[in-house]
Amino acid sequence: MLNTEQIINKLGIEGSAPEVQDKMLQDLANSVATRILLRISEKLTDAELDELSKLTDADDESGVEAYISSKIPNFEDFKIQIEAELIDEIVTNREAVNAQVSAMKSEII
Repeated sequence: MLNTEQIINKLGIEGSAPEVQDKMLQDLANSVATRILLRISEKLTDAELDELSKLTDADDESGVEAYISSKIPNFEDFKIQIEAELIDEIVTNREAVNAQVSAMKSEII
């Protein structure tokens, strides 16, 4: 898993204000959490999702983590992979947008 500084550098926001960096990192964390939950829901059966829902409703964080870890092999690696995929996707999209902007600028000139 990348540390905060590595993520900031990979996203190319190292020159941005700390508030901007914090916002980007929070948005990234939220997106990663959403994707993790989506992927978990794709891997579990309906009965397993019901059991997970009960643990979540009971605010049993350690129970939720233990349950997910028991159902998804190498859960830590699973989370790291999702984070890396999302960061790579953001970088790729940023590069594509930059290329389009450059092309548009050259057409105008």
